[in-house]
Amino acid sequence: EIQHNYTVESHFKIFGIYGAFLIASSFSDPVFIMYRRVRYLFTLSVLHGLFFVALTLWYIFMKSSPDTLFKAMAVFGLCKYLLALTLLFRIRSKTGVIHFFRGKSTFLLQMSFFLPIALSNTVDIMSRWLDKFVISVFFGAGSLGVFYVGALEIPFIGIVVSSVFNVISPVLNSLHHKNDIEGFVKLVKQTFQFTSKIIWPVFVYLFVFADHIIPLIFKEDFQGAVTPFRIYLLLMPLRIASYGTIMLALGRPRIVFLSAFAALAVNFVLNIVLVIHIGFIGPAIATVISSYFHVFVLLYVIVRKLNIRVSELIPFNFFLAAGVTSGLAVMIAYAITWKFTSDLSTIIFSFTIFMTAYFFLGTYAGFLRLSDFTGMAGGRYFGKKDHGRKS
Repeated sequence: EIQHNYTVESHFKIFGIYGAFLIASSFSDPVFIMYRRVRYLFTLSVLHGLFFVALTLWYIFMKSSPDTLFKAMAVFGLCKYLLALTLLFRIRSKTGVIHFFRGKSTFLLQMSFFLPIALSNTVDIMSRWLDKFVISVFFGAGSLGVFYVGALEIPFIGIVVSSVFNVISPVLNSLHHKNDIEGFVKLVKQTFQFTSKIIWPVFVYLFVFADHIIPLIFKEDFQGAVTPFRIYLLLMPLRIASYGTIMLALGRPRIVFLSAFAALAVNFVLNIVLVIHIGFIGPAIATVISSYFHVFVLLYVIVRKLNIRVSELIPFNFFLAAGVTSGLAVMIAYAITWKFTSDLSTIIFSFTIFMTAYFFLGTYAGFLRLSDFTGMAGGRYFGKKDHGRKS
């Protein structure tokens, strides 16, 4: 009602069904990790990513209505929930009866850990939607549609990264409990290196070819979304790590909440100031700045808690190698295709050239192997299954 956009009411109701089943199926993630069934978690994550890819292609080529897309999401949410139950049923002999609460003290302990996480997630959701709300208030529903396209995140990236950090989370907890700081730092650094091999090339390619991709997917009416899309892509380097997961492994959930709340406050102030002084792209810049602020706070606390230097945790040389390799690869792809039009064949051709060059240069530089990606299907995120645990 505040945004005067009543047409989305029915869509939100259908979306609520998708969200409900998504939350209901998420309880299976820690069970799969605990009982070393990472391949089940990987299967659910990949299917989720492929679904959104298929949904996007369906929208492009079949000209589907938003109502149909939201209904498809609701059906997928139900299917994912049923698949999670089926996979849990396959390991029922191992799980047995699970007792969630054992007395008042255990309940209070669980609540003390759960509440900051729940509040942090709530604040993160508010931060992600604050910029859209500001755009709708200042520019109206029409501009919101263009801005929303620019603010879209790449779903597969978030799913892969969250899956990887879900896998290592119990290992990090164990290492911290044993006070094995060296093992803790080594595992985090190893994870950074793995996720950067995926995120850097996607980030660089999308940033350079955004003016081809956005008009192709959303047509020329959304050409104005290219600039905010590129601004939001600057968040992708932050997606290399889940700093909140690391903080939780260190037993500091309250810091995650407090830092998220502080970032929300910074985001709110910057959104208002920049939308007034810069205009349409102001909220996008505000969101990026506040997100980096949030990560810097968490990173500061992490290195202080571990009593190490930032360079001991963050593999800067590896990031530089992956970034330079991605940059050289995209320069080759752009040099060959820069005169082409923004049709699907151009995107496929340029991406093929880019990935070929990225794999060749990365292999030559010694930091990239094909097994890094093929091994994911078997749950081998770091070259050995489940971080060396028996499956």
